[in-house]
Amino acid sequence: MKPVDFKAGEVIINQGDTGEEFYIVESGEVVCTKAEEEGELCRLRSGDYFGEIALITDNPRAATVTAVTNTRVIPLF
Repeated sequence: MKPVDFKAGEVIINQGDTGEEFYIVESGEVVCTKAEEEGELCRLRSGDYFGEIALITDNPRAATVTAVTNTRVIPLF
C-alpha cells in the first residue's frame, strides 16, 4: 500500500475504464463527475474512498475522479 500523489487537475480514474483497485484519500480533495451529467457528483476529502463500485459490480468505472488540490491517495487491491 504505497501512496500515490496527483497534482491539482490530474485525472485519477476515468469513467468507462476497467477497475482494478479502489482508493482512500489520504490528503487533498477530489471531485467526481460523469460525462452525461452536468456539474459535480461529489467532492471527497481525507478519509473518504472511491472506485469500489467497479470492483463490487465488475462493471466499468461509473465516474471520472479528478484531483482538485494536490492529492495523495492509497490504492487498495
